[in-house]
Amino acid sequence: RRKPMSRKELKILDSSFRRNYNNRLLKLAHKNKMNEKSIYYIFEGSVLFWDNLTDNEIHKHNAIQILISTDKHFRLFYNGNEHLHYAALVPSNVPHQVLSSGNRIFIMLIDSEMITAKRLSDKYLKNKCVKDISNIIKPSDLAWIPHRINSCSCEEVIHIQNEIFNFLLDSKETIHSTIDPRIQLALRAIKALDVKKISIKEIASEVTLSESRLMHVFKENTGIPIRKYLLWLRLIEATRQLLNNVSLTDAAHNAGFTDSAHLSRTFRQMLGLTGASIFKNSRFVQVISCLG
Repeated sequence: RRKPMSRKELKILDSSFRRNYNNRLLKLAHKNKMNEKSIYYIFEGSVLFWDNLTDNEIHKHNAIQILISTDKHFRLFYNGNEHLHYAALVPSNVPHQVLSSGNRIFIMLIDSEMITAKRLSDKYLKNKCVKDISNIIKPSDLAWIPHRINSCSCEEVIHIQNEIFNFLLDSKETIHSTIDPRIQLALRAIKALDVKKISIKEIASEVTLSESRLMHVFKENTGIPIRKYLLWLRLIEATRQLLNNVSLTDAAHNAGFTDSAHLSRTFRQMLGLTGASIFKNSRFVQVISCLG
């Protein structure tokens, strides 16, 4: 007959059971967290996403990157060393790797040709070095994001974007919001055309402007060159196709790219990630187009 356990042995067993049970709960919570959808909001000239970025490699892209944690710090690898940040600005074309340890972080990519990107560069990134902005934007400033990001409308995400710009730039440095009626007409014409076949000449004809004048007024009003705007449109179309399980080759052709390699290069240049890495687990990815 088995000897009854002593009070001390029961206490040790209870402690061990609790520890194992808590570890299982933590693993389950981590698994659920990792399986939450990664959300990408794509605008003309910028992308905002909420992701854990556990599989990104050292990369660079043609966008300025703003990274903000709403919880614990994240690790950022650059210049051969690992650094800890709560918020950081990464210049365009600087090799880096985000190591978030599984915790989700808020990331904004802003095309380097956008006026806002140029103003951020002039203010913070003149030496082309990563800038820690933890003293400007704190986790508590955007602590509400994790609770609402899954249901945010494009308008609410624009509010988040503007809130971040307000932290980083003076009001006089932000771009005006009034759009020239001719550019409003141009944007409507672009939406009505097949993204694969859009040409600046055709748009200029629609709004009765010369091509050079259209390019000048378009950037002045939207903050992004029209050629880059059209490239973002094609990237959005390719993204829609890939989410509908169209092959990379067909998605590239349908969106007006030369081939799948051209599309992959564009993903890498503009997002720092390849299309394959974004969509390999498409059921955990939600891409929302917020183009006007």
